[in-house]
Amino acid sequence: MSLLSTCEKISPTTLLKQEDWDGLYRYFAQHPEKVLDSAGNEQNIILFAIACLRKDETDAGMALLSDRVLTARNSRNLLRRWVISPLASHHRDTVLQVVNKLLAVNACQPDDVLLVASALLKSKQYTTVADLTERARLVFSGNSKIFALHLRSLTLADKGQQAISLARIQAQEVPPRVDMIATCLSFLNKSPLPGDYDLACALLPFFALEKQESAGLAIDTLCAVGKYQEAIQTGESALARGLDGAALRRSLGLACYQSGRSQKVKLQAAEHWRHALRFTPDNLRIVTLYTDALIRTGQNEKAIPLLQQSLACHPELHYVRAMYARALRQVGQYAAASDQFVQLAKEKGVTSKWNRYAAAALLQAGKTSEAENVFAHYVRARGNHLPQSFEEGLLALDGKISAVNLPHERLDWAWEIAGKQSGIERHEWERRAKWGYLADNFLLDWLECRGEQADEPMYRLADISHVEQFFRGLQLDQRGCIIVSAHLGAMYAGPMILSLLEMNSKWVASTPGVLKGGYGERLISVSDKSEADVVRACMQTLHSGQSLVVAIDGALNLSAPTIDFFGQQITYSSFCSRLAWKMHLPTVFGVPVWRDGRIHFVLEKMVSPHRFESQSSFIARWKDNYLKCVTQILKSGPENLRLSGGIWRNITRRDESTSG
Repeated sequence: MSLLSTCEKISPTTLLKQEDWDGLYRYFAQHPEKVLDSAGNEQNIILFAIACLRKDETDAGMALLSDRVLTARNSRNLLRRWVISPLASHHRDTVLQVVNKLLAVNACQPDDVLLVASALLKSKQYTTVADLTERARLVFSGNSKIFALHLRSLTLADKGQQAISLARIQAQEVPPRVDMIATCLSFLNKSPLPGDYDLACALLPFFALEKQESAGLAIDTLCAVGKYQEAIQTGESALARGLDGAALRRSLGLACYQSGRSQKVKLQAAEHWRHALRFTPDNLRIVTLYTDALIRTGQNEKAIPLLQQSLACHPELHYVRAMYARALRQVGQYAAASDQFVQLAKEKGVTSKWNRYAAAALLQAGKTSEAENVFAHYVRARGNHLPQSFEEGLLALDGKISAVNLPHERLDWAWEIAGKQSGIERHEWERRAKWGYLADNFLLDWLECRGEQADEPMYRLADISHVEQFFRGLQLDQRGCIIVSAHLGAMYAGPMILSLLEMNSKWVASTPGVLKGGYGERLISVSDKSEADVVRACMQTLHSGQSLVVAIDGALNLSAPTIDFFGQQITYSSFCSRLAWKMHLPTVFGVPVWRDGRIHFVLEKMVSPHRFESQSSFIARWKDNYLKCVTQILKSGPENLRLSGGIWRNITRRDESTSG
């Protein structure tokens, strides 16, 4: 039997369901009378058009879609199932033509528009989406999703003022359509575009706060534009009016938390999230927010059962497992913590940072050989990705800058402190800052993973004879001194320089105590020891006449104390100043910095106790001295910002509540 005769015996509907587009096309080609544009043929014409469109014969398919055919019964449903839905992602222009035709004869549905518009947005066809949603907005005047998408597309197409005008007109409608405004606000809050923030602010005054969900949305909007204090006031006002609920408490907690990183605001945030869980005890988002705040305020015991329950329900969520592991470690449940860190390391891969945490936790659990194996595999895997020489890797960093994704609030804060006065254009300043971030992380990888080539970075050192002279001038005389640093500059070059000078010293670091040779021999690991054990190791180092190097802005404990510094909360420990006072030892501020492509060691002798000076007075003066030194490094060039760890981890966006 011939293929043609077979097709003739199979109905067009069957061919459609079989997605036999060639067969369906041939069927109607052999029966042209069934697709004449006349009453009764509408169903056949639609099927023929679908076959053409699926065969990429777009012009022929579109020519078949007359107004009468499009408005016939079931035409839109067939087009939706067999053209719009399957082709939206990879035949956007074809689908757009179909949807526009349906819109023109009022045979379209909102979900058709939303589907094709989403696909067009992915290909950045913003003007096309704006035109499409403009037509759809007039057809579906009451659809808040279409309206929100239209505002979004206008903003993306650089027509923000037009979007704001439409939003204001909509917001002032009588009676007000709160669902329209709420949908727009909810959408805009998720956008990073300044134009969207402006639009959100324009909408907010017209938004009635009659429900706790509405109040929560208003808080989110104010937070999105950096007005944290206004957001908190809005939330507290809503509570005072008797409004309460999960959405309001969730948003108010976030507003408190984002307003700063002090213990006080963390505790306030935790309290709001605790209240939120009374309304929705199984809400995973709120559970994780609450437990994170508990961990960051040292309330690990409260966090553990909540995280355990969440992990049992969602074992695939890595961030929940990480929080659980950290909480277990903080309360001394090292074996259980090591199990969780090892699981994370397996799930994330052999080069992930979780292998570092896993090795440390295994050490704490007394599983030394397993810790050594994990870290050895981790070092070997990272080493396989390193270039043949240190210079080759350093020269390659420029090509990696565009991929660096750092929290922008860190860059904004540093720019305000040091960048504006540098005389460097913002774009170039950020490029150099990101290079410094890459350079110090590359240096760590090299020192940990290429022990046999650990001397190669030394060729980037400037003349360090002054370093030796500096320490000789301290007249230590078999005594050690305390060298304090920060997460700035070429931080990891510090141990290398002191080793080169054969200075008898040890370095407090987060690297697990399994690293063998050179760099590892000089470390006091804080990741696999209790706080008391670290203190004892530091005291023993100094009592033995060795020097101690500590970056005092670093801490593994998320609840570590902070101080105010240029309007931000930075991690700070008074441990070294107390040691200096108690043991009558000199302290030195020391940070390796990049200058003209070479590494220089900046050193400054810090204040000493006055005769009969109280400990509290000395600690205060010493802190001021330390912060002055840190400020000088921040201003020494963007390459020396480093932008991660230590002082950087608590940097938040500036509160714009009092801005113009």
